[in-house]
Amino acid sequence: MTAAAMIVDGTYGVEFAGQRVLPVGVAEKASVAFRISLEGKGGHASLPGRDHPLERLTAGLQRLVAASPNRSLSPEVVEMLGRLGARSSGLQGWLMQRISWAPVRWVAMPTLQKQAYTNAMTRNTVAWTGLTAGDSYNVIPNRAEAQVDMRILPGTTPEEALAWAKEAIDLPEASYEILEFKSPSRSALDSPWFNLYEAVAAQRFPDMLVAPILSPASTDARHTRPAGIPSYVVVPAYEGSELLATIHEKDERIPARALGEGARFFFEFLVASDAAATPHER
Repeated sequence: MTAAAMIVDGTYGVEFAGQRVLPVGVAEKASVAFRISLEGKGGHASLPGRDHPLERLTAGLQRLVAASPNRSLSPEVVEMLGRLGARSSGLQGWLMQRISWAPVRWVAMPTLQKQAYTNAMTRNTVAWTGLTAGDSYNVIPNRAEAQVDMRILPGTTPEEALAWAKEAIDLPEASYEILEFKSPSRSALDSPWFNLYEAVAAQRFPDMLVAPILSPASTDARHTRPAGIPSYVVVPAYEGSELLATIHEKDERIPARALGEGARFFFEFLVASDAAATPHER
């Protein structure tokens, strides 16, 4: 087998659609972070008025967050739902296996977007992450600026994403500065490494379903995939979905038990990969 990167980051086994799922990040969204600045007339807080930069900027940001960008399903999400559907019964399973059909998409998409994680995998997302303005409680500032983080589906350029944001914010006189752009990345689903991971997982976690995902967040795979290295983002341990909510919070954590499970899994994975390698590859 050719070289590959197994990157421990981003996710771990969770319950989804009534099933225990071990996700494998085979692709991830792009991200665009930008700063928006607005200048205008300030004044004394005792005479507030209705047209100062801070109030206008926050109103524009609220318009941006409320806007509804186009939704789409990547091949990874289609495969993930198909695998889940094959192990589900009734109408839910039937729909998930046929999610690529337009009528089924129309019915199923609202349900997918009720869950934060699947919502982020099927649409561009926007987070307003910073706001800077005045430093005195009795002075209305004449300048305000904010930071915005957008995670965009593969196939959308940063220029297109920023153009959409400007239209939604609707403040023609504002200035914009791109702070960072991270390209989308993708590895093949049909690969010896993915298949090997799935085989080892079937032995260690026989009741869990290995499923590919489009990661909403950026990982180190954004460095390895452009270098031509197939990369798969994994955390081979099962935890409750509520632990995902602690990511980047003050109580972000992973239990010691999960760390032990992951270490044992990777030992078995390395042994299996060595057995699968040719003498030259060793």
